[in-house]
Amino acid sequence: MNGDAYNIVIYIEPMSHNQPILTRYLYNRDEVVHSLVVCLLDKSSFKEALFWSSELYYSGYEEILWTCLWKIFYDFFALRNPTFERKIARLHRKWLKYPIPEPIPEPIIATVNLLYHCSTSTYKVFCLRIMNAPLPHTIYRGRLPTWLKKLNLTKKERYIIRAIEGKDITNISYYLSLMEYDIPRCYQIIRLWFENKTKQSLKEISLDDIPYGNKKHIIYALICYLMMETSEEIASIRKIALVRILEQESIDFFKGTNVAVQPVWKTLAKRRLYAIRDCIGIFPNVRKDHTDDTLMWKEILWYHWEYYAQKCPLWRERFVEYKCLFDKEKKIPLFPNDDILEAFYEKYGMEPDEQSRECQYKSLTEIKQQTVQEWLETHFDYKEENTDEFSAKVESYLLD
Repeated sequence: MNGDAYNIVIYIEPMSHNQPILTRYLYNRDEVVHSLVVCLLDKSSFKEALFWSSELYYSGYEEILWTCLWKIFYDFFALRNPTFERKIARLHRKWLKYPIPEPIPEPIIATVNLLYHCSTSTYKVFCLRIMNAPLPHTIYRGRLPTWLKKLNLTKKERYIIRAIEGKDITNISYYLSLMEYDIPRCYQIIRLWFENKTKQSLKEISLDDIPYGNKKHIIYALICYLMMETSEEIASIRKIALVRILEQESIDFFKGTNVAVQPVWKTLAKRRLYAIRDCIGIFPNVRKDHTDDTLMWKEILWYHWEYYAQKCPLWRERFVEYKCLFDKEKKIPLFPNDDILEAFYEKYGMEPDEQSRECQYKSLTEIKQQTVQEWLETHFDYKEENTDEFSAKVESYLLD
């Protein structure tokens, strides 16, 4: 590349929310996250769960991975495995103690091991979290119950407690949203209600002791836990945290996914071990708005992978190392000279356009679009009706 050619307008492009960000092995980042969610739910392959976790971890998305694992725990496993909360918190804090940029992955591997071997999942917290009710289902009128008066709560606080007492999921969602600015207070009034109702003490915890940013999510899980009253529900709770021993083979597999391959152009063929799941269509993803444009996604992978990988922390470091910038219009990389260009591709040239069709389609899986009800019926023994209130409000697991 001559000097004149390099003097065109260049950008380090800020990606919009509807553009893909490619990971270590050129998967779409959001699809990796949601494939991990589904993998931990259906429990078809522990190695696959480790693989998707490693894809995020070694791409530089360690914090995103931790948030995702916490989110999966509270959405699907916390109700029946409450003792795992402390174990995951302990593992997370252990990981946080290690210096960056080389924290050890073992605490994350151990957390994936816990989640994969949790007892049966449940969808109650997930449904409450995604509801985001814009209006209450029931308006509370008339005299206050005597038991509620004794609690000395504000009007908003009384509404939350009445919703929980009546197991009114819509009202819980709505009234809790009015107090999300003071989640510690929500925790206090829920404890107060429970202890006055049952005459039992509820173990006090500090929400700050749990290294997960979404404290409201923790409250959702607590509410659903305290509303479990039937003998069947209570019997499903795992009282003792029986943990499957993490084998060295699993640690070696996780780390082995990041071992360099020579020649480098064989990397994708050797390291793309699993295909993106096709049943992640209820989650937002950048392909959702372009379901018929398969050619566009092929061209991104074939001809513009560098451009769409530039926001991945791992690839950003590599591009910075080789002084690479990008042409916004052509979506191509620009190197200072041919020697640097050749050096970059000698070390990192993945050549996705030269891979087999099987290898390429591991990131081009056709994603099925599903409603929330269809997705729940696929992964759970779901028999309820009327999911209209939250069918369009499922957020990405990339959002905290």
